[in-house]
Amino acid sequence: MLKRVLIALAGVVAFWVLLIGGIYAVDRYQHYQMVKIVKSEEAHKAFDECLESYKRNKEDFPYADKMKSYKVDYSSIKKNPMFDTDVTLIINDNKGCAWC
Repeated sequence: MLKRVLIALAGVVAFWVLLIGGIYAVDRYQHYQMVKIVKSEEAHKAFDECLESYKRNKEDFPYADKMKSYKVDYSSIKKNPMFDTDVTLIINDNKGCAWC
């Protein structure tokens, strides 16, 4: 009887370990895919176009002329609940001037 209980308990523990490990693996893969998308050239073109549109519309964004360069903060990449990706751009190497 004790042997059956131990086998059942080992089965339950193995099930939970595999379930949690699978969820972790899927989450890591999705994060890898998001980083791959953000590093793509298409994403950088989209960032450039967005920043250029801000430079053209100076009424809404008065400090647009001071933007010289940007860097992507890869540690800030996260999944948005609306099946999108959130990323932070660091303007002019100033972490205080970040744009999401």
